[in-house]
Amino acid sequence: MDTIIKNASIVKPELLTVDIGIEYGRIAAIGNNLPHNAELEIEAAGRIAFPGFIDSHVHFQDKKVFKDTDFRTESEQAILGGITTVVEMPTDSQVAKPTKIRDKIDAIEGNGTYVDFGLHAGNMNLRALDWMPDAVRIGLTSFKGFTCEPYMMRGPAIDMFMAKAKELDALVMFHCESQNLLSGSSVAKAEDYPASRPRAAEVMAVTQVLGSASRSQAEVHIVHVSTAAAADNVAEHRNWLQNLSAEVCLHHLILDESHIKEQGARLKLNPPLRKKEDVDALWYHLKNRNLDFVASDHFYVPHTRKKGKFSDIPPGVPGVDASALLVYTHGVEKREMTLARYQEVMSESQSKRFGMWPGKGSLEVGSDADIVLFDPKPESRFHTRRDWSPYEAMDVKGEITDVFLRGEHAVAEGEITGNPTGKYLFRSTPYNNTPG
Repeated sequence: MDTIIKNASIVKPELLTVDIGIEYGRIAAIGNNLPHNAELEIEAAGRIAFPGFIDSHVHFQDKKVFKDTDFRTESEQAILGGITTVVEMPTDSQVAKPTKIRDKIDAIEGNGTYVDFGLHAGNMNLRALDWMPDAVRIGLTSFKGFTCEPYMMRGPAIDMFMAKAKELDALVMFHCESQNLLSGSSVAKAEDYPASRPRAAEVMAVTQVLGSASRSQAEVHIVHVSTAAAADNVAEHRNWLQNLSAEVCLHHLILDESHIKEQGARLKLNPPLRKKEDVDALWYHLKNRNLDFVASDHFYVPHTRKKGKFSDIPPGVPGVDASALLVYTHGVEKREMTLARYQEVMSESQSKRFGMWPGKGSLEVGSDADIVLFDPKPESRFHTRRDWSPYEAMDVKGEITDVFLRGEHAVAEGEITGNPTGKYLFRSTPYNNTPG
């Protein structure tokens, strides 16, 4: 064995104490009293070994938007937060044409990444539908569309998009806000922003997208559900639409409209923050599997770019470094989410839905040795290593002490140990129709 992690607790779904043997980047053995002849042995008594966490919705690299950071810098924040795999979402530039996809993969790998990564295709339009078969052959099997500007697809285009995805057994994703109800461009103050992108806009768009999915029977995923009504809508459609999944983002679980008074324009988001009752409803639906998993929708720009004229401030907040700790604190500790469900929403369900299972998101013999050692006992405050975070100084329970990426000891005692070794993931089509 290359590495043995001794006396770790794993979730099966009850806690079991085992040794984990790692060889050639994969999990080679799980059991008790494994032979102690490894190059590296780690005593993990009192700590939980989770499969490496997955964040399937991040914005790390787009030269049109991010002037001070790139995939390498953001992946560093991810691995420190226990995230070993991400799926990069297009930001402002369209990523759909095969040549641009290959260019982006080459640029990320050439500069280095601390995590393994896949890519989503987007921001889709009718012309981009012709590129979908080639994208699938490159390993991009998920495609994002919008029901609002600046990449708005109207009803007939949505139906054509769904039909093409069904033909390819690919996954359609949608940002759901109905353009007819939005007035955000005229807002001058942060506290007025949520009303300019009202709850009804999300509910109307979710209904439209799920109606198209019902007709086509395409695999469909709703990104960043933010309201109680939209979550209710998703839950109802699950009664007859088996090809449906939906995510909730960290900021919509931890923050609400009241935080805008404290943090101002830094919390400009699309969709915006909602009321406390929406937050409570999102947690309910996440625990009860109507929402499948948590993503960060990570979008970092320096604090200086979150000031000035409100309409010029880019929407988005960072969170890839905070999500694992905050979901554990607010979900497991405060809302009685089981450890098994926590493991699903942070890793397993994302792996299955986005075509990475069982290599990622699994602690089984043969899976990639992506492992997070988590100590559930410490109590502290979250502190980012950046110039700002919307979660700065929030109370957290637990500590990520060690992280392995394909068997490499990437983080030891909370610090990065070596050079970036992440690589591109060729993803298959969705593993199953019931990711939650």
